[in-house]
Amino acid sequence: MTILEEKDRLRAAVLAKRLRMTATEKQKKDEILAEKLCSQPVFQQCQSIYVFLSKKTEVDTAAILRRCREEGKRVAAPHCVPGTRKMVFYWIHGPEDLMKGSFGLWEPDPNRCLPADADETTLCLVPGLAFDRDGYRLGFGKGYYDRFLPTFPGHTVGLCYEECLLPQVPRAPWDQHVDQLIIDTQEVTV
Repeated sequence: MTILEEKDRLRAAVLAKRLRMTATEKQKKDEILAEKLCSQPVFQQCQSIYVFLSKKTEVDTAAILRRCREEGKRVAAPHCVPGTRKMVFYWIHGPEDLMKGSFGLWEPDPNRCLPADADETTLCLVPGLAFDRDGYRLGFGKGYYDRFLPTFPGHTVGLCYEECLLPQVPRAPWDQHVDQLIIDTQEVTV
């Protein structure tokens, strides 16, 4: 079995686990993850944060977005450039800055928003279906974050449900890992 085939097999298994979670279980885990993230020094000290706008099966980032606004942090979200495998982050202020974009996801409207600029103090939340203890992630297979992360100068964090923590994610040479992994039931230092 190739790495790509193994990743596809794991994606299906992890997605099935996520879909078996009740809405109440998922909401509780999302709240725990948001609180754990917001209590981290890296979150408290950052002035700007790159946040993925979660879809139903992902860790919900709505509470994190609210907390960022309450604390006056600048928030950027990814826009997938049509016809490419590239994404660009744009500063967002609220729902009025969003549009339905690639893959039916909410994205910043590049006609309304300014491109974001990151430095070493910027925090980036990296989505993943699953992670391993080394911070490697199993994404949805399009490679957007694996292309983006090598150029990102700040700190990266993955949020993971315990059920989605794998012994090891199959790795290709281009796969990127996060600097820190937060799990709903434990702390992991990558």
